[in-house]
Amino acid sequence: MSTEEVVLKKVPAITVASVREVIPTYEDMGKHYEEIFAFLGQHGVNPAGPPLTLYHDKEHRERDIDAESAVPVAGSVPSGERVKVRALPAVEQMASAIHKGSYDMLGEAWNKMLAWIEAHGYHMSGPVREVYIKGPGVLSKPSDYVTELQLPVEKP
Repeated sequence: MSTEEVVLKKVPAITVASVREVIPTYEDMGKHYEEIFAFLGQHGVNPAGPPLTLYHDKEHRERDIDAESAVPVAGSVPSGERVKVRALPAVEQMASAIHKGSYDMLGEAWNKMLAWIEAHGYHMSGPVREVYIKGPGVLSKPSDYVTELQLPVEKP
């Protein structure tokens, strides 16, 4: 990913089934997705798009991360005890870039995205998102994963 690949776009509102909690490490997110997909299966609901994670912390953390794992859904889906169905609001200006490769390199990709945002006079205006376009379960080689980095921005 290069900084020239960062684009601004409008992202529409979507309905998601999600689990949000403070997790010890990034590796703990897998349990969220297992829980969400099991919940959707129990209700006969298919995903309406690729899974994503929202990070609600104001800055990067290596431990105790406020993460919301989510799967887009369509139609009427009830909330459960832990899996909540909610609308993610539309975002007027979302800085977006595609990262191709292992999740191990996402930190470097985010640093490039943040440098682009600063260089162009923007600041963050909401939780950052990682949209897992192609990842585990679809591809077996991490080097082939495709992740869209999304960061809501605005000019001060």
